Amino acid sequence: METSRRIDGFVARARRQEQQKPPPQAPTWAVVALGLLLLVGLAVVVASGQPALYAFVAAMVGAGVLERVLDGRAPSWGEGHVVADIESDGVMFRTYRGAVALAVLFFVALAAASVLFVVVWTTPGLDLPRFFGGFAILLFAGLVYAVRLIVRSIRRVDIRVNADGVTAVRVLGACETVRWSSLLAASPRGRVILLTTSENVVRWPTDRLRADPVAVATIIDRCAALDHHDRESIVAIIEEMFVAPAGR
Repeated sequence: METSRRIDGFVARARRQEQQKPPPQAPTWAVVALGLLLLVGLAVVVASGQPALYAFVAAMVGAGVLERVLDGRAPSWGEGHVVADIESDGVMFRTYRGAVALAVLFFVALAAASVLFVVVWTTPGLDLPRFFGGFAILLFAGLVYAVRLIVRSIRRVDIRVNADGVTAVRVLGACETVRWSSLLAASPRGRVILLTTSENVVRWPTDRLRADPVAVATIIDRCAALDHHDRESIVAIIEEMFVAPAGR
């Protein structure tokens, strides 16, 4: 029985709605200012020869590396791109793995940098320029950002489509299933997929989802119209929608 094949391609009829915008990017001036702050701060560290300052820079560099790795696990959806695994009884749309652990490590690195910043800022006889205090703002903003990343990573769900219905599989293994008999429609809204049922509206976050949530919602909507929801019928719906393979 086929259990390991991966679906990877682009489907038609998966157009983004106007309210779905890409994540906001930092303005150019902010990136330049941050780069200058880091470069000048590094020069101060090298000139001072203080071990605590070296440790502070090491913690900041470690946090930066972790953030880059986390950024690589953020979805960069191509319109209509579908990545899914065929399981024994249906299809699973998975999220990126390891996001929670990386987000926690990112927070720990920033927390360590914050402690070291307080140590070096209050060390008697260490003559630091006033601008070095700008790192306090940077660290505070980074800690807030890290907490948001942890929360989003914990909230993420894998989405399974099988004979029972549509199921959200959460990080700690908890599941929430919307049965086909009650599902009326599926649609994307910003960073969530809305499932409208005969009783209420269910919202599932799409953070870290590897497939385009617009495509996933379209597939769920079309599967809801099926008379039989076995694995073969679900896979056939997706393959009928294909316009091109992913090319990788």
